[in-house]
Amino acid sequence: MATPAQTAEIEPQTDDKRPELTGDAKEIVETIQQKWGELKAFHADELAARDDRLAKIEGLAGEEQQKLKNIANEVLDLELKLARLAGSGRQQPVPANEDVERVTDPYDANNPRRLDDYEAAQDSYIRFGKDGVTAKARPVLALGNAFQKHIENGSRADQFNPQAALSTDYGPGGGIWARPHFESEVERMLQEMNPLREFARVVLCSGGSYEGVIRNGNHQPLTQRGEREGRPTNTERNLFVGKKITIYEYTATPALTQTSIEDSVVNLEAELVDDSSIQFGVTEGYLGLRGKGRGEPEGLLEAPDIPEMASGVADSFTHDSLIKLMMNLPPFYRKSARYFMGRDALVKAMTAKDGNEAYRWQPSNQEGIPSLLHGHPWTEFVDLDNVAPNGIPVIFANMYRTYRIADRRGLRIVRDEVTETPFVKFNITRRWGSRVWMGEAARKLRIAA
Repeated sequence: MATPAQTAEIEPQTDDKRPELTGDAKEIVETIQQKWGELKAFHADELAARDDRLAKIEGLAGEEQQKLKNIANEVLDLELKLARLAGSGRQQPVPANEDVERVTDPYDANNPRRLDDYEAAQDSYIRFGKDGVTAKARPVLALGNAFQKHIENGSRADQFNPQAALSTDYGPGGGIWARPHFESEVERMLQEMNPLREFARVVLCSGGSYEGVIRNGNHQPLTQRGEREGRPTNTERNLFVGKKITIYEYTATPALTQTSIEDSVVNLEAELVDDSSIQFGVTEGYLGLRGKGRGEPEGLLEAPDIPEMASGVADSFTHDSLIKLMMNLPPFYRKSARYFMGRDALVKAMTAKDGNEAYRWQPSNQEGIPSLLHGHPWTEFVDLDNVAPNGIPVIFANMYRTYRIADRRGLRIVRDEVTETPFVKFNITRRWGSRVWMGEAARKLRIAA
């Protein structure tokens, strides 16, 4: 039997009984342990930084994915609006599918088939039609009655109807001042329709009338006196004449339904500009010629202070009468004057020939240089009289001095959605006045012997 001392000698050594390292070996082991700890700390920091970067990337990816989904939803809304506008009005059935799962709201957070399958169904339907919808996406088309009707017929607007209100149109008094680009569009189209606004002098006023002063035909008389002779005092005071333009109010009232305003994919503001511009232009052009001057603007044809000349022929005019009309205007006004002619008179002047069968008309062959009639430009004014007995088809005038248009500053829109439901009326109001300012700067040609 072995003694305790002998047992201790033959037992294997455990970890606790490893021999202690001394000298260089101990230093090496400590260095290795230190470096290993540093390496583990470095990798832990790198892993933590990588996790942070991954989290940020996932967050950004989620945001971009949500943006893409929002864009896709906006595109879908536009497609639905276009489909409603182009729909034939015929209601067609949804593809028949047995055991179709009913999905009431693809945007429901509790719906497991929320957006992915719904978007797949939309994409397949739009690209390939109802027969090209994949089997996986087909059950989602049970949303399907509303979706297909909107794509094909524009029906069921109650489910996909965007809610929009033009509340910015309201002011304290129920109206707003038009935005500057709106008013400039109206002005541009008025110039295209009414030559008077292009060639007459247009002024702005801030009140209910415009007043100005012109020099009359009287002048200070000249007398000759010697060095020692007295100088008489001239008491003539009738040298200036005041003139006044009264401002009148005119209104155009286009109407649209509330649904068309909310759902339209076109620029309804441009439609309002076009509609109101036509009405303003036609009215202003007509009154610029035929206004009586009592309760309305004064027109060129009705003004008593514009001299007239007879054409010399009972039912027509000649080029000789056009030349006499031109030369009857004083030279000071004549150099900037032009012919204003109705369409009938313009055709007659263009087709007139001389004794050699050559046209008297002088067409321009160079861009930017207008055609001339007896050395002066011409402008068509369709509201002038036709060539007929006692009519006035031609006016020769320096229109900038002859006619003046006074615009009241601003244009006003009042939105009315109460008095004529379901229509929304836009009362577009413009205030202006006009009259003949200097009749001596124009001449009218009347068809008479």
